[in-house]
Amino acid sequence: AKPDISVITNANNAHLGEFGSIEKLVKAKGEIYQSLDHEGVSIINNNSPHSQTWIEMSNSKKFLFFGANSNIFADNIHQQEQSIHFNLHLNGDVIDINLAMIGLHQIENALAATACASELDVDLLFIKKGLEKSIKEKGRLNLIKCSDFTILDDSYNANPQSMKVAIDALQTFKGKKIAILGSMAELGENSDQLHQEVGDYARQADLDFIFSIGKDAQHYQGQNFPDIESLYRRLRTYYSGATILIKGSRMMELDRLVDIIQKQ
Repeated sequence: AKPDISVITNANNAHLGEFGSIEKLVKAKGEIYQSLDHEGVSIINNNSPHSQTWIEMSNSKKFLFFGANSNIFADNIHQQEQSIHFNLHLNGDVIDINLAMIGLHQIENALAATACASELDVDLLFIKKGLEKSIKEKGRLNLIKCSDFTILDDSYNANPQSMKVAIDALQTFKGKKIAILGSMAELGENSDQLHQEVGDYARQADLDFIFSIGKDAQHYQGQNFPDIESLYRRLRTYYSGATILIKGSRMMELDRLVDIIQKQ
């Protein structure tokens, strides 16, 4: 591909088992900037600790930044259970945004989209309309209201950083809160340590219970279950009315648990 505009939202500790280190992962992502010609535009997340690496890798001569200390940023941020309200600043103009999504990381995604749209001369009011009409992806912090449970379905995939973001989102809900965390794949030799870190993070959060499923998930040091069916039986018997975060790597197939709860 030879894009005219390239953007990276972030680079975290996912796929470490494939790349071997965060440095190699960052450079692999940065190849999308190398693919630009001199007339192309590199859109870079100013909040990323890797921004300088990507600037140096870029083959383009034009840079557009979003995030802190840039002309495209957000402030006056308020996270609700089902939406995020914030002020969007674009080159000196400001407009209020009501983003119908969960998780503060969605603000960086909105800023990246705004930067791309701005470079294509899209009007700010049209950008607002587009952002506010954005549709949630299935399995990506999708809120599902059932008769017995409220599900925060983040079952599509998982890495250490996205686990922490999902735990943060769960904390915004009222009532009993349960995190169901599956194993994370592709973390290489640091897998045990990274699972322990997520477990520590979850225990420090305002949650009532941490349930886990999968061999590596035992390192979360929550209550581990051998399979999805036994975990569901526990939920159905004791925790009706709770808000449940369901998150794990794709291989864990935790979307099956989401389906079981919905069908019941």
